[in-house]
Amino acid sequence: MSRLLAAFVFIAILLSFHCPATVPALNKTVFDNALGLENEPVDNLPTIAAIAATAGSSGVSGPRVQLSQASVDYGPQACGGGNIVAPITIQNTGTQSLILTTPFGFSGNSQIVVDLPASSTVAPGGSTTFNITFNTSGGAAGVKNGTVTIMSNATNSPVTISVTANQTGSC
Repeated sequence: MSRLLAAFVFIAILLSFHCPATVPALNKTVFDNALGLENEPVDNLPTIAAIAATAGSSGVSGPRVQLSQASVDYGPQACGGGNIVAPITIQNTGTQSLILTTPFGFSGNSQIVVDLPASSTVAPGGSTTFNITFNTSGGAAGVKNGTVTIMSNATNSPVTISVTANQTGSC
């Protein structure tokens, strides 16, 4: 009897290795409700997934600002050294056009000048640049600070850039 039982166990084990596994069907209602796609045809799901993948790391649709740098430090600069320019790139990582409010806000030392961007409207995936300039041709020695505030219709507006320079002598 034990041989017969052993044979059945052996056959059951063999069948489990040779039978394809069955995967339960996807419960479409649960899937759609979780994604908010109750009324979306199944054929559109690959397109929706592609759009979601391009929405940026935050997954938020709409315009979104990404700066090339969040701060500018000119370091020590001698008086009379001229203008030192820091180009800043604003990229729209969102899914809709980014509209920048210009001129940008600035608070800080008057030796720091903020230019207008090349464009005040940036398409999704596009970018524009502007300059922050430190003028070393005047003023007293010491640390110069400022903050550039960029307002827009972006989901992460406003964004700021801190600016620091150290003028090593008086003019």
